[in-house]
Parts: sequence; structure tokens; C-alpha cells
Amino acid sequence: MRAEPAQIAADIAANGPANAVTGALLARNPWPTPNIASAAPLPSENLGPLNTAWDTSCPNGPNLSTSTSFFNRVDSFIGKIDENFNANNMLTGRYYFGDSNQSFPFAQLAGGLLPGFNTVTPTRVQLISLSYVKVVNSSQVNEARLGWNRFVEGFFPQDQSFNPNSIGLDTGVGNYDGGLPATGVAGFSQIGATSFHPAQSRGFQLALCRQLLVEVGQA
Repeated sequence: MRAEPAQIAADIAANGPANAVTGALLARNPWPTPNIASAAPLPSENLGPLNTAWDTSCPNGPNLSTSTSFFNRVDSFIGKIDENFNANNMLTGRYYFGDSNQSFPFAQLAGGLLPGFNTVTPTRVQLISLSYVKVVNSSQVNEARLGWNRFVEGFFPQDQSFNPNSIGLDTGVGNYDGGLPATGVAGFSQIGATSFHPAQSRGFQLALCRQLLVEVGQA
């Protein structure tokens, strides 16, 4: 998790100044503040006695207890018409509209579990069906049907508005692929959304059919 100032100073003294991109990334505080005292404090006089020092490098176990929120919203609407113009002509129709949005940690595809890097999944569905029935005569019925549906779903990182180029991190892609890329540091929890992002699928279907029913029999 985030290192203490004394540890940062010791690292700079040993390894030189931090990379500018790394420094800009850490300035965004991608890891939550540690809230569990480590069982192995740092042996540094600058951090106080060994039995009370706060270790943020967690060599012997986690030093953070946190939770990642998630939600699922679904709104839908159904409209229908049933119109009998007369004894020989009838029209029926249905329209469905559904809109939903989910936010959850997509860890099953190597995504991070820390807050701020959820997968956001907006989804929209529309369905239309129409049926027109005409009684031609006592032995013939003509029916026409129309069906249409459209489905759109996307998978985006929660921090999609963040452009990695703004801190000098060139990912080789445009703003559409915004959000911090999946980033792993040995000994630390992964930050960034899963590498599966972003992804979006959309499709529609249109079907039209007509049938004529004829009754054939003997008088």
C-alpha cells in the first residue's frame, strides 16, 4: 500500500528518484490507506520503536481491510395495443424497452478487487412485435407478422474518464480505451480494470412473415 514518507526517502536514497510516470500514478492514490498494523514492523528508527511501527510494505501478510461496492439497476417498460377495427380486421402489437446498468469487480478475468476499478456494464434491449389478421372470407384468413429486436451491451472500466496519457503513460490506444490499465506490482493488490476492457456488443434482428390460411373441406 502507500509507503510512509521515511520509507519513500530511504528508497530514493537507495535507488534514485522515482520514475515521473510512476510518481504521477502514485499521486492519484490508487491503493487505499493501510488500516491493519503489520506483524512485522519496519526496522527503522524514523518510524518509532519496533513494536509500534507501521509497516506499509506488508512482507508477512495483508495490511488492508476494505470492501468494493457494487450495484445493479434495471428499468423496463412494456406497451401493447389490441385493436379490432371490425369483425374481419384485427391488429395487435407489443413493445418492450429495458435499460440496466451494473457495477461490479470483474475479478474472474484477472481484474482488481480494490475500490475504484469496477467493471461497469450498461445494457439496453428493445423488442417490437406486430400482427395483423384479416378474415378474407369464411374459408380464408390472411396474417402478417413483423418482429424486431435490438441489444446493446458494453463492458467499461469504472475510471473510464481517466486518460493514462495525462500522466505520461502511453498505452498506444485512444481515449476510448480510457481508464488505468491492469497494473501489477509484486506484493501489492492489482490496480486497474481487467485487460478484457473495453468491450461492446450490439446487434439487431428483423423478421417479416405472411401466411394465408385456407380451409378446404367437403360440403
